[in-house]
Amino acid sequence: MIPRLIPYRKFFPLQLILGCMALLSYIYPITMIGISVHFASLFFLITGRLVGMKSALLQIIIVHAAAIYFLDESLLYMILVTLEVSVSLWVYQRIRQSVGLFPIVLLYWAVLGIPVFVLIHSYYYGNFDFGIQLFMTALLVNQLFNALVADLITSYLPLFRSKLKIPSEKLDSPKTVLLTHILIHITIFSIVGSSFLYLINSGRLADNKLKEQTSVQGEILSSELRSSFASLTSDQLRDPTEFLRTLIASTSVTVDEAVLYDDHYFIMGYSTELVPSNDDWMNTSEWTTYSDTLHIWRPHQDWLDFPGRQWNATAIIQEVDLEQYTLYLKLSNQLFVQDMIQIYVSQAVYVLYTALIIGLFAVFLYYFVVRSISQMARLTQDVLRQLAEAQPIEWPDSKIQEIDVLIRNFSTVTMDLNRMLQVSQTQAYFDSLTGLPNRRHFNEYLNKFMVAFTDNTRLAVIFIDLDKFKPINDTLGHDIGDVLLQQVAERLKEILPTHAFLARIGGDEFVGILHTVNGEDARFVANQLLKGLEMPFHVFTHRLQIAGSIGISLFPDHGDDLHAVVGE
Repeated sequence: MIPRLIPYRKFFPLQLILGCMALLSYIYPITMIGISVHFASLFFLITGRLVGMKSALLQIIIVHAAAIYFLDESLLYMILVTLEVSVSLWVYQRIRQSVGLFPIVLLYWAVLGIPVFVLIHSYYYGNFDFGIQLFMTALLVNQLFNALVADLITSYLPLFRSKLKIPSEKLDSPKTVLLTHILIHITIFSIVGSSFLYLINSGRLADNKLKEQTSVQGEILSSELRSSFASLTSDQLRDPTEFLRTLIASTSVTVDEAVLYDDHYFIMGYSTELVPSNDDWMNTSEWTTYSDTLHIWRPHQDWLDFPGRQWNATAIIQEVDLEQYTLYLKLSNQLFVQDMIQIYVSQAVYVLYTALIIGLFAVFLYYFVVRSISQMARLTQDVLRQLAEAQPIEWPDSKIQEIDVLIRNFSTVTMDLNRMLQVSQTQAYFDSLTGLPNRRHFNEYLNKFMVAFTDNTRLAVIFIDLDKFKPINDTLGHDIGDVLLQQVAERLKEILPTHAFLARIGGDEFVGILHTVNGEDARFVANQLLKGLEMPFHVFTHRLQIAGSIGISLFPDHGDDLHAVVGE
């Protein structure tokens, strides 16, 4: 399941708030030259991540039903957004958060969303004009921006769980985040965010450009029409049809339709052969007024209309006062398409430049900062094991002075720690008096060979107890006794074969391990040890005489585990 970051008891208020914000984004969209930008999917994705996929789907159904019924939002657009959120959350749930929402949403629009949109439009309308291309671009950038913001909010929200007073047991997300992920998020957000801002800014510029150019064109057109009207004869004025055609023919621009009024009463209409007559554009409630005589008509979009087609029907309405007549001219916005294309192309170039600069800066940060820190974090993650196994640690280099100092400090601390570890290991596995392995070392050494037992594995364990040592230690003192034990250890090492293992496991107890020997060989070595112990030892001015008692245990003859062999 998708992990819930919010406890169930807080589910309904959160879903209600996010749902209302999604609906408000449909009620108050960002509009640019007839194309709307919404943030509804942002809140749907946040709901899916924080509350759960089922809650997000319920939210989508309610919000989209309200948007279609009350706002006449496009059904196809609603379906595409619903599929985006559903598919993205479903995939996110299946891959167990190995990636964020943004790449999933990007893949959805690349593989499913845009291809479906293109196929449906091609089937019903054929060629793609500037309006549809602009709508698809705005749609893609808008949805990617929403997904990225949702990803950032839900990814970094757990970092503030204490301030939000969310119980830790309710959170499955980590309390920390990788520096590499932060850099990736910053880079992608900078590119997608700048693209989104450039898109909005381009719409504003295009809208202002359209207003400016249509105002100038309207003044020229009005002047031409008034001049032509003044030159009409009285006979021409008696026939409205004739003088209307004469006026339109005298203009320097193409007029799609025209309507002539006399004191606000309709007289007649005009339409070119290419544009069928339709007086829907005279619905003043759908006009956006630029000036007293200049308006933009954007037809009302029905919920069954194809999204993005509103641009093609958008027209410029020029109102011209001709004495007792009022003439309304409908001019196609295609007159200014090239200027708008130029605006968007120039903004697209800025986006590419921005993306290139951000990308280069991100590479610089990764190469000089993030990579060194990541390598250092990886190396120090298991530094104790590496030191214990005597593995060399290759510290990275950095061109950043502060990071380089930090790396050198870590290297110094690690070397000190290695020395301390070696001392600690020596104390844990070796006898401090004789330098021989201790009982712990002996047990692990013997057990290692028993675990790796094969048919050819044969061991002889020789236990050696010193006789007459205790009286010497009690009468002459511990200093003499310690030196005597050191000399005993040296003599035993000289007698034992080169590859034998010798350990001191008690006060006057020693043990030796012989490899690949039989009982007869072990007894021969034991006799040599006894003879060696009977020879006198010279400690300072004292000539000391001791002896030894020896026991032999064979593996696997006398047992197949540590306790059996040692006990035998």
